[in-house]
Amino acid sequence: MDKVYAGSDGAEIERFVHAGDLDWNKFLSMRVLILKSNGGAYKTALKHASLPLIPTMAIHTSDIVRVMSNRDYKEGNPQLIHWGKFQIIARIAKQMLELQGRIQRTSAYNFQPHPEVAQILRDIKPMSEEMIVEKTYPPLEDLPPPKPGSAWSARVIRKVLK
Repeated sequence: MDKVYAGSDGAEIERFVHAGDLDWNKFLSMRVLILKSNGGAYKTALKHASLPLIPTMAIHTSDIVRVMSNRDYKEGNPQLIHWGKFQIIARIAKQMLELQGRIQRTSAYNFQPHPEVAQILRDIKPMSEEMIVEKTYPPLEDLPPPKPGSAWSARVIRKVLK
């Protein structure tokens, strides 16, 4: 879902869409949940979901980044810690831990073990601020040229706006 949502590798997604493996109604309803009210509808649905599920990390990461950009101290007195900021971060982290726990305790999914993926996830290399900016906003000359005939995103926009 995240690959389709982000529009990465348009040609591969184009083949996936034409193969009929994508249920457009499910995709579009998920997309509406994510886009409506800056993810507010998605967060409400997430709160009321009782089944184990895999969260869309883009929404939660965005929330954490937004909260982290706020000051660490009270506006009127820099000597006082702004505890509300840290409570929000803890609430987001707690929700992610609860969702992970639900997935680990369920037999609803049958995930095959992938040791290579597990190793990548365990081998965390923190990025500096410069690296984050570079990865987020790469120079235009580093971007691959657009592939001919990849009008996939325009077609998705037309379907969403119908």
